Amino acid sequence: MKEKRVKYQQKDSENLENKFEKSGNFDSEIFQMLFEVNTSVLTLLDPYSGKIIDANPAAVKFYGYSREKLCSMNINEINMLPYEKIHDAMISGISGGSNFIFPHKLANGKIRTVEVFNSSIVYKGKVILFNIIHDITPRIEMEKSLRKSEEKYRTLFEEDPNYTILLETDGTILEVNKKTTKLLGIPKKELIGKNYSIFTKPGDIEFRKDKINSVLQGKLVEPFEFKFINMKGETYWIKVNLKPVVNNEKVIYIILIGIDITEHKKAENIIKTSLNDKSILLKEIHHRVKNNMQIISSLLNLQTEYVDDEETINVLRESQNRVKSMAIIHENLYKSKDLTHINFVDYIKSLVSNLFYSYDVKEAQIKLTLKIEDISLNIETAIPCGLIISELISNSLKYAFPNKMNGEIIISLKYKKDTYQLCICDNGIGLPEHINFNNIKTLGLLLVESLTGQIDGDLTIYRDHGTQYKITFKELIYKERF
Repeated sequence: MKEKRVKYQQKDSENLENKFEKSGNFDSEIFQMLFEVNTSVLTLLDPYSGKIIDANPAAVKFYGYSREKLCSMNINEINMLPYEKIHDAMISGISGGSNFIFPHKLANGKIRTVEVFNSSIVYKGKVILFNIIHDITPRIEMEKSLRKSEEKYRTLFEEDPNYTILLETDGTILEVNKKTTKLLGIPKKELIGKNYSIFTKPGDIEFRKDKINSVLQGKLVEPFEFKFINMKGETYWIKVNLKPVVNNEKVIYIILIGIDITEHKKAENIIKTSLNDKSILLKEIHHRVKNNMQIISSLLNLQTEYVDDEETINVLRESQNRVKSMAIIHENLYKSKDLTHINFVDYIKSLVSNLFYSYDVKEAQIKLTLKIEDISLNIETAIPCGLIISELISNSLKYAFPNKMNGEIIISLKYKKDTYQLCICDNGIGLPEHINFNNIKTLGLLLVESLTGQIDGDLTIYRDHGTQYKITFKELIYKERF
């Protein structure tokens, strides 16, 4: 075996020498000069014995040995690999050059990973290996760190409790985690390379495309929900976040993160059902209260049939109107989507229409002008306001326009800086001079004063050109019922 190897080496050496002779003369002086000044680590090596023939200053600095020491050493004393692998590398170098990665031991005992580029040359009449050596230890360590980091993030990706999918910018699936494959009921190998649309309902494809295009354009995409039915027929609700992976200000991937909100949706539906049931019940209560008040109103109206005294009839009619004003509020509430607020425009229209009918006043005789902003009030504020309007309009209808006198009633309600301003005025004959506002004794005005205080309002009365009532107030804080 040794004899065959020697014959091969001799034959190879002769071939190489002939090759270099044919290619031209080799100037050893120029080579030596370049060898000395080169900043790369260079060595010359006997390919058959492994003996280091020469090393340049850069090699001396790198290995930490003197040049004399290096030139007395064999490559096996530096190289940490078994001799067989080193020998194979040298034979490859003789055959035409190659590169290998080896661990090299320095004089201080440290191990550095190097990449060796070797090729054969004829130097001073002998075939030798010319080695260019690069220290790649930092690169190897970085690669190890990257691999470790990749393994860590892959573990995090795989074990993420959310449904996580890595997409190409065209929607192709690059990676999915365990939770996702379990949800879909499809093996990972069948998902990789497919488009994400495989688990999208046909009607939602364009919607999803729009979302992905928005991410690619750098727009913020708000989380969105969708219903998903897997291969087993199980229904899930997923909340999806789309996040871009950016490199050099360009989106290169998209991460789809899905959160299972199925239980949340179930609880939400239970709450909605419960609230809907309570809403229906509350509407029914308002409806029954309204009906009961209408019954009371009807009883008061019936009572007037058995009374001859005009004053008593007026008292009963006024009480009937007060009951109706509250009944209208409950009627509006059970018809409204919001069971805590009523639209005051609609309420005032219904209330005034009822009062005109109650006092048998035609609009041709008294013009009604409404200057009311689109305002909603809670029930705490609406009931006293409604009673105030009912009392003041009743007073105008009863006393402001005697003997079928024509006139106008104006109702104004405005809102500015958390304050409401209610104005009710008429151009009738005005209040009698004998009425003392500091000592009000009529039931209607006493009620207005009391109700104004109930809503923490201020009442001002003007007598010029008829009568004007101006009330400023703030909406009362709604008291939650439990």
